[in-house]
Amino acid sequence: MKKATRLTKIKEAEAFDGEAEKWKDAITYNKYMEPLVRWLKWQALDMEKEEPLKRSNFQFTGVAARWLKDYNEKTKSTKRNIHGFMVFLRKKIIPSIVREELWKRNKGCH
Repeated sequence: MKKATRLTKIKEAEAFDGEAEKWKDAITYNKYMEPLVRWLKWQALDMEKEEPLKRSNFQFTGVAARWLKDYNEKTKSTKRNIHGFMVFLRKKIIPSIVREELWKRNKGCH
């Protein structure tokens, strides 16, 4: 992984445990997932298939690893992909009121 990230000029991502408070922030979550998806795309993987999900599973530890297992059990193998898991994980980690808080922050309403 270190060699691949050095060649693609993205920093090595830390493991996503899903427990730390920082993951509950939508912006932090997105900043983590974007380089991961970019790294998978650079490997010329079909993002609609299960292969990128399998290739990235080492990044998910702790609670996130359990949710990955749960996602794999609840989703048919033909429907599994990294984007589906990202949405699944986001719903588990980020509270539903975050959208409203982000909207207020962006509109200047405190």
